[in-house]
Amino acid sequence: MVNVENITVVIPSWNEEENLKQCVELIEANYPNINIIVVNNGSTDGTQKWLESQEIEYVYFDEGVQTVGKVLNEVIDNFDVQEYICVIWPQVRVGKKTITAMIDTLCGNERNGVAGCRANGQVYEQDANIRSYGDLLEIENTSMEDNDFEVVGTGGLCYCFNTKIINSVGKFDENLAYTDIMVDFQLRTLLAGYRNMISRNSYVYETETKKESAGWINQLCVADRRYLRKKWNTNYFMLAANNKFNLLIDRASDEKFSVLEVGCDMGANLLGIKNAHPNCKIYGLEINKSSVNVGKHVADICYGNIEEENVDFGEKFDYIIFGDVLEHLHNPLKTIEYCRTLLKKDGCIVASIPNVMHVSVMEQLLRGEFRYTEVGLLDRTHIHLFTQKEIIKMFTETGYDIEKLQGVIYKLTPHQEELIPKLMSISENVSENMYQVYQYSVVARMLS
Repeated sequence: MVNVENITVVIPSWNEEENLKQCVELIEANYPNINIIVVNNGSTDGTQKWLESQEIEYVYFDEGVQTVGKVLNEVIDNFDVQEYICVIWPQVRVGKKTITAMIDTLCGNERNGVAGCRANGQVYEQDANIRSYGDLLEIENTSMEDNDFEVVGTGGLCYCFNTKIINSVGKFDENLAYTDIMVDFQLRTLLAGYRNMISRNSYVYETETKKESAGWINQLCVADRRYLRKKWNTNYFMLAANNKFNLLIDRASDEKFSVLEVGCDMGANLLGIKNAHPNCKIYGLEINKSSVNVGKHVADICYGNIEEENVDFGEKFDYIIFGDVLEHLHNPLKTIEYCRTLLKKDGCIVASIPNVMHVSVMEQLLRGEFRYTEVGLLDRTHIHLFTQKEIIKMFTETGYDIEKLQGVIYKLTPHQEELIPKLMSISENVSENMYQVYQYSVVARMLS
């Protein structure tokens, strides 16, 4: 059993008095005698007055708001922190097992450097169907999950780490103001030879921050992400696996097979597949050298350009994955054809491809506009645009049989819903669904 005396809980807070009170109350109720340090990061509400009335250690930055990097380093440098530090934001509500489950994960393997938890509103495999704190307690009591799983980064607003890793990872980057502080820290954790983990039986419920703070926080996040892109020389920071690829891979959990992901970034999707299929062999090809430098610590990832047709991992693959990649290639049809030399007999290509026929794009065209964006359907780095018919044509012409073609549909605006029937009235040989689908998922099996 984990000794809470070995744990220091750090709570950074800025003008979150009510959230802070509830957060502390639950921690004290569920983990008596645990060491709590609250960082009052320049709050102008009643936070400081409340802290002065409590028997809690705290630090007050009365000179104004500081970056979270500086805040956490201040605690590490000037407080008697314990063997494990658990960072919890005021918006977080912890369960009775949340903290100890994360510490158990860290204790389970000396290579486990950071442990996070599952929560509402997280992406992909870190998401938990929690709609209230009552849901959290119910899940805690009924969860039968045994195995933790590895990720590129934990994300979220609650995580733990062993203070010993600071000697090799280094302290927090004081240029980072908000939650992206952990993206940077955890990438360095991987480079230092440690793993980032999610504790399957650790859950939190994240409430919303104050509405008056949301705009300011969003500005911090935008600035942090801009800084991270420059520091790490990469545009994408995919921390958790997109589970749609696991759903598209029709294999038993204990089956042996091999996967190559083209454009794998830092290996998050590959780790997700490995978590679901422990006997699977995972490989990655990535064109960004900085991403390869991180990703090679979690999978067999090499630097390379699929369009140069010189991929050689010493074996052929059961699956080749293109996750939002084909639209970035100069000649995707030629690449799909080349993949026939890399696949085993009856091997499959699994791909996600944006749909340029989506009603939001049609909406722009009718206004005489075609605005490229940083992300999304009209990402400015897209070279090729696809519709459902063009996707089918690309695979069938290169010798594949499409086994699955699924569409992802997001909620439309009222104007878009009204526009689709009008578009259908002037369309030929199309379905309403073709205007609704935002992105297609494809499984195409190679024909002999």
